[in-house]
Amino acid sequence: MLTLTVERIEPDIHVLKLAGRLGIGSSGQELQWKVEELLGKKEKKVVMDFTDLKYIDSTGLGIVVFCSGKLSESGGQLRVVGANPTIRNLFRITRIEKVMNLDDTLEAALAGLAAGKAED
Repeated sequence: MLTLTVERIEPDIHVLKLAGRLGIGSSGQELQWKVEELLGKKEKKVVMDFTDLKYIDSTGLGIVVFCSGKLSESGGQLRVVGANPTIRNLFRITRIEKVMNLDDTLEAALAGLAAGKAED
């Protein structure tokens, strides 16, 4: 089960905090809908905080990539922070780390978004 909370960091960054498991089923849909809702409000800077995310399957990974693509198409950016070693390894094996920003800390992610950096 996924728990999703949203925090706004002024002026224009949203942090989506994910806890639990992200995968097939309603948990992934909830994340996708939240990103689409933010895009509908012209919010384009998003950080997904994986600090409390314990598990992600291929469906969950696909949803994260989908959200990243939607944000990029809209001129926005997604950064992922706090991924545990297992999730980081999954990003490495699938080469998603080559097209998506993974930061160690929320501060680094916020700095990257504020600077408009697409890559480190």
